[in-house]
Formats: sequence, C-alpha cells, structure tokens
Amino acid sequence: MRRWIPAVLWTLLPLSACVAPSTELSDVEALAVQEEVTATVDAFVEALNRHDPEEVMSFYAPEADLVRLGCTNIAVGLETIRQRITIYHQQRKDVTFSMEVAYVKPLTATSAVASVRGGTSNTAGLFWSLGMVEQPDGRWLIAYEHQSWPDCPEARGFHTGGAPSEAMLADTLQ
Repeated sequence: MRRWIPAVLWTLLPLSACVAPSTELSDVEALAVQEEVTATVDAFVEALNRHDPEEVMSFYAPEADLVRLGCTNIAVGLETIRQRITIYHQQRKDVTFSMEVAYVKPLTATSAVASVRGGTSNTAGLFWSLGMVEQPDGRWLIAYEHQSWPDCPEARGFHTGGAPSEAMLADTLQ
C-alpha cells in the first residue's frame, strides 16, 4: 500500500498547480488595503485643493483606457482626462474640496473601490466612486472615477481626445 502513496502524490502535485490561488484577503490584508487607499484619497483631495493639474494627474493610473465619468459625461484616456483637469484647475482656483472616504471595498490585494463623499465650496453633495489599483512601486492610483452631484448637467456624450471643444469647456466648468 505504501508503494502507491508516492505515485499518487506525483500525480496530484501537477494538478494542484492548476488551481487558481485564492484572492480572498485576510482581515489584516483587507485592513492594510483600506488604510492605504484612504491615505491615497486623502492626499488626492489635498492635491485638488492646491490646483496643480500635474500633481492631480499623478494620482491617475497611466493606462490609456482610463475612464472618468463626471456625473453624466464620460472621458476616456489619460490625455483627455488631463485636458479636462487642467482646464478645471486653471479656471477654478477658488474652489475648495472637502471630501472624506466613506467606505473602501478591497477587491484583491492590489485593487479596491473607494466611496468618497463631501462637497466643494460651490457644490454640495458630491460623491465619487474610485476604482483604485496598486502599482508595482506600491502607490495606489485611480483607474476609474465616477463623480455625481445633485443637478448634474444633461449628458453630452463621450470625450475621447483632441482639442477641447466648447461643449467640453462648458462641461468642465460646471
């Protein structure tokens, strides 16, 4: 009987390598993700209040398919989002952001969703959902962003690059 044990182990060992690793996080791992994401969002809000577009953009993942849904308008792509953020922060230096993380849902050890609430000096009831991804260097960056607030403007469609249009400028300043 003992002669069969090594044969069975050698048969099962390669099969165990095919099993996907568990993505479930321990309580300690989940808490670490929550704390890291919360610290990143807090730093992001501080950057928003300094109105430095490049600093604000440093919180966004560099992927070309980055998505930002500003209430009812979708911007796709890092450069399109950079244009919108630059225009906003150049023309709205008087706006201050007061935001807090309401909840962080870790998805894996390197991805999470943050629910953020608060407002600005000219908009009450601002809510953000941020899809966050951890980079190889340990920084957490925004890969997906959705903002909503009362009285959102009517949807104008996608913004996918190129020079800012009049509609894009109008959206950005609302």
